[in-house]
Formats: sequence, structure tokens, C-alpha cells
Amino acid sequence: MNLPIDSAFQTSRTMKILKYKNLVSVPAILLLTYIQIKLQYGLDSSVIQTTQWTTSCFLLFVFLPNIWTFLGLLLPLPSTRDSKIFHKPRHVRKLHLCLVTRGTNKEAVLRSVNEMRHLQQLDSRVKFTIVTDHPHEQSYMHLGVHLIGTPSSFQPPKALYKARALEWFRLQAKLDDDEWVLHLDEETIVDDHTIQACLKFAETETQFDMGQGIIVYNTYHFWGHTLNAMADVARVRDDLGKFCLAHSRLHIPVFGVHGSFLLIRGNIENKVGWDSDSLVEDFNFSLEAWSQGCRVGWIPSIAREQSPETLGDLFKQRRRWFTGMWRLPTIWGKISVFQWCCAAFGPIGLAIARSCGAQVPYWTYVFITFCSTTNIFSLMFACVLQDYDKKLSTRRVLYHILLFPSIGFVLLILDSFIIFYAILWPAKG
Repeated sequence: MNLPIDSAFQTSRTMKILKYKNLVSVPAILLLTYIQIKLQYGLDSSVIQTTQWTTSCFLLFVFLPNIWTFLGLLLPLPSTRDSKIFHKPRHVRKLHLCLVTRGTNKEAVLRSVNEMRHLQQLDSRVKFTIVTDHPHEQSYMHLGVHLIGTPSSFQPPKALYKARALEWFRLQAKLDDDEWVLHLDEETIVDDHTIQACLKFAETETQFDMGQGIIVYNTYHFWGHTLNAMADVARVRDDLGKFCLAHSRLHIPVFGVHGSFLLIRGNIENKVGWDSDSLVEDFNFSLEAWSQGCRVGWIPSIAREQSPETLGDLFKQRRRWFTGMWRLPTIWGKISVFQWCCAAFGPIGLAIARSCGAQVPYWTYVFITFCSTTNIFSLMFACVLQDYDKKLSTRRVLYHILLFPSIGFVLLILDSFIIFYAILWPAKG
């Protein structure tokens, strides 16, 4: 039992650090931008003194996604003291922890459940359920949690794989308006702090029916594969940047949601349902909920996961996301794909343009430098956050953050390959 208690204490410490993210990030980004311009401007012959629009100014558009990151870092996290005292607290009768698994990664499920099953004793309203694709799964019977197997005879009109299991759980749970579901992937781990934050959110944030917080990828085999770990640092950066902006300030899932550490009220689960053939069922669900008036809020806590163990797993995961977002029926999925392509090809396009002798106006140069600095610093900040949460030594933290300015270009190449891979061989489904 010591591990979960330590985990909750560390989550509390990490969240206290995040309160100051804007006070650290914004001055650092502005200062580093200023220093870089002062050091490089006189040495860069491609920069010209003009206010006119040139062909190279179109490079601005591929760096625009960094603005969402900066705005997310600029705005402070909502205070947990800002509970809506003018609203009557909602009654929360039950909180379902719904861990979905295909049944092929039993070790991950066992690790997660062993570290989380004590949460059922934390509050009598918490009910832990494993939902598996295998209807007669017996491997988890001894864990002391509820087990639901999805029968092969259950064939909804559209849903496949995870969406099919989620739809079966929804139907079996018979959710009421005063029940909530915290969706978890098989490798996700949450602790006492997370559960208490979810219950408080459900009770006090009465204007929201969905909520999400930060996911870090530092559980099993953390930094076991350097490129995979670096790739997932970008996801943490997005949580601190664009997702924080969308969920804590705009309160709309304009960039989608993660399928794990996703808290949804029972009436929204029933209203929207999971009968979708989308490869990104979580993103699709959030857009459908948004179209029906649902708003999303920010949960001030952390969930922990693990990165893909091989490059092959990383490619398959990203290909599914890329294909799924592109196929979404609204424009928001395609905007996410566009931003992904910009992040991968923007710096490469800038380097090619300069090597071909393109002239960049000074104001464009300043904007691109600012965006590039935001990109690198936000990755380094997210890296430090993960390592701090894992209690790594200062020496290892310094080594990891230096990877981004030194070999960050490898991530760009990797992302470029993933995009071409997804375009040439899109995921099936």
C-alpha cells in the first residue's frame, strides 16, 4: 500500500509545481527568443529589412500551432479554490473506474489493477471494472474488481474493438445522471489524488459534464526506448499547452480528448453512446458531445501511462490516430492533422527554403524564432515535469532535456515518416 500513498503525494507535489508553469515558461521563452535574435540576426544573411509580404512569409502558417502551446503555457491553471460556490453541488452516487483491455497485454492490466484496486476503499462510491474483449476471461477474477467480458454475439451497427467494449459496458452499467465514468486504458495508473480530484470535479464543477487532466508517460520502462519517450514528451507538452487552453479556458474539445483519464457523466454517455466506427472513438465522442451542448472542464490532477515499447508499436499507434482524425466527419479532425504536419514539416521546410536562398522579412524571422523557441522550451519543460514526477536524479534530468535541442531533428524525421506511412498505408477500420 506504500506505493499508492507515495504516488498520491508525488502527484500533489507535481501539481504544486504546475501552478507556476506560466511564471516560469513565459519569461523564459521571451528571454530565449530575445537572446537568439540578438546572437543570430547579424549572422543570418537570409533576413531582410522589409515590412512587405514575400513568398517565404507563408512559412508563418506552419508555425502557427506553437501559438496554442504558448497560450496554454501563458494562462495559469484554474485554482482548485475556484469552486462554483454559487451553484448547488451535484450529487454523485457512483464513480466507475472503467479499464478497457483487448486481453492481449495481461501484464499491463495486472500492474495497473494491483496499483489501483485499493481505490475502491478510498470512497464507497468508487467501483472498479475491467472490460475485456474476451467474454470468458478468467485471468483477472482474483483481483477483487468487477469483470465484464464483451460477448462475441454483441455486434452493434458500427462499433468495433474498443468502442464495442465501451458500448457493452455502457449498456450493462445502466448509468444514471448521478453516475460518472472515469475511462482508463490498460496501462493507465491513477492514485488517491486523482480520484479525489475527479469526485470534487463531478460535485462542484456543475457546468461541465466531461473533464480531463494531464497524462504523463513515466510508469513502466520509462526512457527504455529514447525516441519513443521523446515522442511522448510532445504529448505531455500538448496537455500543458493546447489541451489546457481548450479544456480549462475555452471549455470545448476543439483539439479532441484523450481516451484515458477521461471523466464523463452518465447522461452524456447515454446520450452520445460509443456506437461509432471511428478509429479515434474518443475524439469522435467528444465532438458529438460538443455538438449536443456538452462542455469539458479541467481536472487538476495527473494520470500515468507508459510509452509504446517499440518503434513499430509507435508507428501503428500514430498511424491509427492520423487516419482516424482525417476521417472524422467535421473539420476539427483535419485541423489536428494539419497541425501535426506543420509540427513535422515546418522546421524542415524552413531549412530547405533558406538553403535555396529564400529571403525572410525581419518581422517574419522574429515570429518564426519565437515559435521555434516555444516549441523547444515547451518540450524541455514537459520533459523536466515527467522526470521530476518520476523522481529521477538531477543528472538524468539534465541529460534528457539536452536531447531535445541536440537530436530533436530526429523526432521531426520520425514524425515525417509516420505521416507518409499513414498516407501510403492508412489504418484499416
